[in-house]
Amino acid sequence: HWETPGGSTDPTDPTLLSALVREVFEETGLTVTKVVDLVAVDEWTRSRGERVVREMKWSFLVEVDVLNRDGVGRWEEGVVLAPEEHCAWRWVGEEEARGDGEGERHRLRFIGDQGRNLLRAFEVYKGLGGGV
Repeated sequence: HWETPGGSTDPTDPTLLSALVREVFEETGLTVTKVVDLVAVDEWTRSRGERVVREMKWSFLVEVDVLNRDGVGRWEEGVVLAPEEHCAWRWVGEEEARGDGEGERHRLRFIGDQGRNLLRAFEVYKGLGGGV
């Protein structure tokens, strides 16, 4: 199953956006250069013993540095996964994220609301005048 980079805030993160930049770098090796827009906010509650905890996940559309560490535009070589969290990566377009044209056998399966939020990110991007 697939997911986009993400995680939790650490006590050392001064802001939510600082946590976003840190998590993207830790999980992919890519450097966020711009937070473009908020894509979605998911909320849920979960029981922890006798307590009920409210949790939230914020999903953002970001731009990343496309130059790898030697300054050449081969950004794919700059992707470095955190092996304890991910075993593969894939850069997908909107059609592939929707599962169009590939048949059920090749349809991407996402964790939780990740697929919905990814498709929402494409809509936000197009609404800002971006082409996909």
